[in-house]
Amino acid sequence: MYEYYEKEPDKTFMVNLYPDSFRIKANKILNRLQGKYVKLLPRTEVKPKKKRARVKRAREKQPVKC
Repeated sequence: MYEYYEKEPDKTFMVNLYPDSFRIKANKILNRLQGKYVKLLPRTEVKPKKKRARVKRAREKQPVKC
């Protein structure tokens, strides 16, 4: 699984994304099962979604006035 960061103007997200090799292997297995169980499994493809998690930034401390 790949992890990288996406930035929007006021937010930062950590993104988890599966590599293409995972999708290819999963589709091969799914096709094999669809051949065995034709009526049970509809003809679809595995399309892994990317997961985005918000990264909260620590608040900057205000300087103390003396």
